[in-house]
Amino acid sequence: GATTPVPTGVALTALASTVTLFHMGLLHTVSVIGLLVIGYIGIWRLAGLFPTARARIAALVVYAAVPLPSQLLSSGRWGALVCYATSPWVVHLLRRSAGIESFDVADSDRADGYTRIPPRRRLRMLCQLALLTAVSFAFVPSFALLVVAIAVVLALSTLLAGGPWRSALIMVSIAVAAAVLGVVANLPWASSLFGQNGWDLIAGVPSPVADGSPAGTVGSRGLGVTRLASFGLGNGQFGLLAIALYLPVVIAPLVARSWRLTWSIRAASLVVAFGWLAVLDDRGLKVRLPEPGVLLAPVAVGLALSAACIAAAFQDDVLAGSFGWRQPLGLLSAAAIAIGVLPGLAAVSSGRWRMPTLTLTSVLGQFPENPPEGDYRILWIGDPDVMPVPAWTLRPGIGYAITDDGPLTQYEAWPGRPSKAEAEVGAVVKQLAAESTLRGGRLLAPYAIRYIVVPVADGAVSTTDRPRPLPNGLVDALDDQLDFATPLTRPLNFLVYENIAWIPTRAQFAGADADATRQAGVDSLARLELNSVAAPVAVGAADNGAIQFDAVPGAVTVATPVDQLWSLDVGGQNLSPRPAFGATTGYDIASGGPATLQYRTASSRALILIGQMVLWLLLALGVSRFDTTSLRRRRRRRGDVEPQTPLLSIDAPIPVSLGDETVSWQPEAGHHQASVE
Repeated sequence: GATTPVPTGVALTALASTVTLFHMGLLHTVSVIGLLVIGYIGIWRLAGLFPTARARIAALVVYAAVPLPSQLLSSGRWGALVCYATSPWVVHLLRRSAGIESFDVADSDRADGYTRIPPRRRLRMLCQLALLTAVSFAFVPSFALLVVAIAVVLALSTLLAGGPWRSALIMVSIAVAAAVLGVVANLPWASSLFGQNGWDLIAGVPSPVADGSPAGTVGSRGLGVTRLASFGLGNGQFGLLAIALYLPVVIAPLVARSWRLTWSIRAASLVVAFGWLAVLDDRGLKVRLPEPGVLLAPVAVGLALSAACIAAAFQDDVLAGSFGWRQPLGLLSAAAIAIGVLPGLAAVSSGRWRMPTLTLTSVLGQFPENPPEGDYRILWIGDPDVMPVPAWTLRPGIGYAITDDGPLTQYEAWPGRPSKAEAEVGAVVKQLAAESTLRGGRLLAPYAIRYIVVPVADGAVSTTDRPRPLPNGLVDALDDQLDFATPLTRPLNFLVYENIAWIPTRAQFAGADADATRQAGVDSLARLELNSVAAPVAVGAADNGAIQFDAVPGAVTVATPVDQLWSLDVGGQNLSPRPAFGATTGYDIASGGPATLQYRTASSRALILIGQMVLWLLLALGVSRFDTTSLRRRRRRRGDVEPQTPLLSIDAPIPVSLGDETVSWQPEAGHHQASVE
């Protein structure tokens, strides 16, 4: 834990809690409902490019009533809900940075509305998009890629509609720059997303691979085109009616003209491109993509823009023209919009969006907190979609995660790249699943694994009425382990096994028992009886401060990888760490006394955090309207600036030409103008 960079999302959550006066329940409610409001405001701002209120209202109604947010809420997909809230703002900032603005109906013959953007204003828009990307990336790492993908789709559709290549290039350039700044602003935590297992934190654990699938393929999610088209990612009713919202996507390019045609092409491109990616990901690709909710967020934006294009074109292109095929298509689109919003309206009628009343995290209180026998950890194995924390890949369809005892915190929401010890836990779990060992409990003992939990129903993705099937053979393999007690209980929500060979997170071994900590390897660990000789140390102590206890001669072990930044001081003597059990940290104690265990943070980390803070402040300053020109103007109005010498002095006579004669004219004092006849 101490060696893991603090996620930026944790710091942002702590900062946001000050607004709610540290009422975390209120912050949780605001973070859910507030995202919906942010999305509604974003689509309204984006629809401001349409000059008619009818078009803006149509975009807002469709975006608010599309089933996607209710489906995400009912299945607990908060990260995808962030993308739903911010996708309209991404499109809005990209089109403004490219100078694509609204214009009056009188200019409707133009293919698009463009205005010149001063460099300083474009820089401010870049900072706005970068700040939005940085905040969203802190919670949803795939958001940076989503911003770039949206820009590429908008750029290609602009060229397809006959727009200038300069606007397309600006949108892509702004998106790439914002994505890079957003990632840099999240360093050093963002560095855990690069390297081995980094893509698992972005796209999640791959789905199970069907038997006979080609090598290198990823298992399909198995949702199907119909569920994806109707945003059926959770619990809902009348979802098929939402497919009617795609009819305006097809009709808008047929009936719209001029700039309305251009935007209908952009809207259709968002729907087709990201919908196509969602379908391909559902069927299985060699490179798996983020969850469907993230990919479907731009689809919802495209549906809303298509509805706005239909509303704008109905008045200017349909009713204004002679009777023909455009009028029936326009009426058909209006009817399709009215039918398509029904599922979304039904979902919000109860006020809960079909969110579960009982979740997996709400029943975790049965695990002991700070027990006298010592601190411990919990190993989660099973379907990653059902786990309460993000998982690392064990094999396609099965993930694993490690949490500390006590209630889940914000830290568990950002697991980072697994350390060497955590990767070794995964190797042990693979041996358990393959039933190549019956002493898996002793192999997990050095890592303080006391409980092994197999989640069954989380109340959202998997319910007690319709639970997801457990991974094949996993429960049988756990039942066969000699060091695992018979499941404490087999509740509807999860299965719990207790490792009777576990040792505490911080343990002390006295006398000859300390020799056991120097053993390493599978065979030696399988022969050791560790739990009977390990004494807990500093039960309940926080990991981010100095831990004090009374040491006895022997050895002290800490269930973390060996790191020279860990230090143990016993009686004024600083001890060097050594490997314990071949994987964790151990200290040899010759004579007992007062001991202090702490982790000394590297000085480079402080410099990185200072640089990160400076970058966030620069982004915030760039978003604001502060500039030196406005400051000088305000100072001049207050009289703080010395008056400048006038360009024209009226103290000397002014020559005035009167035909062929030139005379001198001296204005009288206090006169500002004069006429000469």
